[in-house]
Amino acid sequence: AMAIDAPQEKAAREAALAAAEAAALRERAAEARARALRVVIVDRDLKMCCPRCALIFVEYSGCNALTCPKCAAGFCAVCLKDCGADAHPHIKASAACGPEYFNRPLFDREKRKRFLARVVASVAGLAGEGAALQRAVVAELGKADLPDLGIAVAEVLAAANIRGWTCKDCTG
Repeated sequence: AMAIDAPQEKAAREAALAAAEAAALRERAAEARARALRVVIVDRDLKMCCPRCALIFVEYSGCNALTCPKCAAGFCAVCLKDCGADAHPHIKASAACGPEYFNRPLFDREKRKRFLARVVASVAGLAGEGAALQRAVVAELGKADLPDLGIAVAEVLAAANIRGWTCKDCTG
């Protein structure tokens, strides 16, 4: 039997402890980065804004032709097109953005489609930082932001072509 050298054993324990602490630190840093990126994506991509001055609007009622109270831009509430001073001609000519008056299913469908595209683009833009970070950001968004919009985490991951994930509904 070989005798264990106490100084070597102590050094090995200290090295293992240091490696575990470093790994835990990296994991906490990655989680913090994912949370910070979630905030950026929510603030930048999950808001309805005037296409000209970026004033945020949440809801509206009545006509889909909106006028920004800050910059007086006329824009379509459905597609967010800046229509100059008046969006009525656009609304009346567009089958996709009509009828002229508020249509909740149309508005919600277009808002969901727009937000999904924005989130997918943002997450896909993180590809250089690695799929693990992409998955972590989508998981953070999936805690509250995506469900509120009717968007599934798996839908974002698939659309962003992020590999290495499984859908719990499909895999059991």
